[in-house]
Amino acid sequence: MKDRVLFEVSWEVGNMVGGIYTVLATKAQTMQALYGDDYITVGPDLPRDGGPPNFREEPWLPEVLEELSGVSIGIRMGRWLIPGEPKCLLINFADLFAQKDEILTRYWEKYGLDSLLGEWDYLEPVMFAHGAGVAIELLVRHFYLEEEKQVVVHAHEWLSGAAVLHMREAMAEVATVFTTHATQLGRALSSRHPGTELNTILANTPGEQL
Repeated sequence: MKDRVLFEVSWEVGNMVGGIYTVLATKAQTMQALYGDDYITVGPDLPRDGGPPNFREEPWLPEVLEELSGVSIGIRMGRWLIPGEPKCLLINFADLFAQKDEILTRYWEKYGLDSLLGEWDYLEPVMFAHGAGVAIELLVRHFYLEEEKQVVVHAHEWLSGAAVLHMREAMAEVATVFTTHATQLGRALSSRHPGTELNTILANTPGEQL
């Protein structure tokens, strides 16, 4: 699929905290066989002593990275050190908390996403996913539009769902896919969590599929 770019967004890219990490790590080589170097994983740049243990800094688009230096998110380019070593973007979303009320208000007004009761375990993933959407939008505008490539953004679970919401508003021409990995038990356990509402909004918002 040489005319198509796939961004795969997950809270567990470079962040080994659950089962989605295993899903992505085991499918990466298959996706690279389909998309080549146009398969790009996107995850959170979380504070760690010594930096992420499974990430290698490698600016594969240094000119674009320089152009993005003025935005309110930190972006690290490199490789995710799993089989195949796919391209990877790590998003530092710390500075977005100064804008969180504005960001969450926009999602409420546009999609009816109620984040009023959301605490830090909700706000952090939403800020990450919003930052991922902003980074992808800028990369597409600065680089991939010039190459006339179709772009697909695939977000996993509600923790990265805001990336899809941002792209649908900012670049409707970009195809989006949302996958929830929750089991029936998981859905029941999460029924009191604000993230459940984001899952529902995403599932019921029309979007293109792969």
